[in-house]
Amino acid sequence: MTTLVDRANWRGVIVESEAVNGGSVDPRLRHEGVQYVTEGELLLAKLLCQMSVAFTPNVKFLLAPSGNKPPRGRIRFVPVIYVPDFVFNRLGLIWTNEDGTTEIVHGLEAKSVRSHFKPQALRKARLLAEQRSIHIKLLSETDIRRYAALGTLPIIRL
Repeated sequence: MTTLVDRANWRGVIVESEAVNGGSVDPRLRHEGVQYVTEGELLLAKLLCQMSVAFTPNVKFLLAPSGNKPPRGRIRFVPVIYVPDFVFNRLGLIWTNEDGTTEIVHGLEAKSVRSHFKPQALRKARLLAEQRSIHIKLLSETDIRRYAALGTLPIIRL
C-alpha cells in the first residue's frame, strides 16, 4: 500500500477569490452568495458544501512558464496565470479514481468537454503540480453530473 504525503507549497499563495465571470451573471448559477460561470461549477459547489468540504472558488496562482531559460533577449518570464474553480483552503484530500488508485488533490476544475481536455487546461494544472506540488483535478461536465446524481464525490480527508 502506498502512503500518500502532501508536499504542497502554499508559501505566498493568497487563498481568496478572484472575479472571473467576465461580467456575465446568471442568477440560476448562484449558490451561497457565490456566482458561478457554468452549471458544472454550480453542481461541484453544491456537492462540496453538502459534503462539508471547505473551499475557496477561483484562487489565482502565478506560475513560471515551462522551460529553463527566458526567450532570447528577454530578462524575465511573463507568468502564466491559473485560476482553478475550487481550492480546498490549503488542504489535500484523497481522491479515489475509478480504477481504485488514489491521489492527493488540492482542488477541482470543472470543464465542459466532449472527449479531451484542452492542452492549455492540462498545461496549467501540470505547471502548478510541478512548481508547487498543488494538484488540481480536472473533471468533465459528464463526470460532474454523474457525481451529482450519486450525491457525493470520491474524496476523503487525508
